[in-house]
Amino acid sequence: MTLAFLTTLAFLTTLAFLTTLAFLTTLAFLITLAFLMTLAFLTTLVFLTTLAFLKTLAFLKTLLTS
Repeated sequence: MTLAFLTTLAFLTTLAFLTTLAFLTTLAFLITLAFLMTLAFLTTLVFLTTLAFLKTLAFLKTLLTS
């Protein structure tokens, strides 16, 4: 095997490794982003549901006390 062949092989192997690393890093970032967006959505949903429940209780209290 010649030096040019080995150099090309090393370059292509490094390129494949870095491409795979970039792909996996991007995939991990997107999975983390999707998880955080889901968490934010569920937190907002719980907050709004609790707020609606408390407002309903306050409304019922005003109806019962009047």
